[in-house]
Amino acid sequence: MDQTKYIIDVDTATEDFQKFVDAWEIEIDESNFNDEEKVDIKKLQGQIIKSIRLGRLSYMDDESLEYVFSEKSTKQSGQKISITRPKGSAYLGIDQYKEQQGAHKTYSILAMMTKKPISFFSDIDGIDLKPLQAVMTLFLAD
Repeated sequence: MDQTKYIIDVDTATEDFQKFVDAWEIEIDESNFNDEEKVDIKKLQGQIIKSIRLGRLSYMDDESLEYVFSEKSTKQSGQKISITRPKGSAYLGIDQYKEQQGAHKTYSILAMMTKKPISFFSDIDGIDLKPLQAVMTLFLAD
């Protein structure tokens, strides 16, 4: 049984998720995806909605997202960061990395979206990294 302590109900979290995808113009209409893509989109959506329900991720009036780090990321615990749509410079920044340097590319785009240095992400616990990656991946997958 799931012992997770949610502070936002599923309907409100789903509404906030929809506000986010609408504002960021992210296509999530399943009729446009193959079966594998549908599974991937559902996983990303589930991760984002879970973070909203936990009170860690919030959609803001300025169309940004705000993320509050859990206690698992000890250096960042309780710290808030703003996540915005990436600009063209985020894509230019990943050109310097080789095909095999996927983590570097991910952190580079997250750095652009959060205005944090790439090194900031090296100490983040996976619990906190997953929703950040989900937001980024969902935006880029469109």
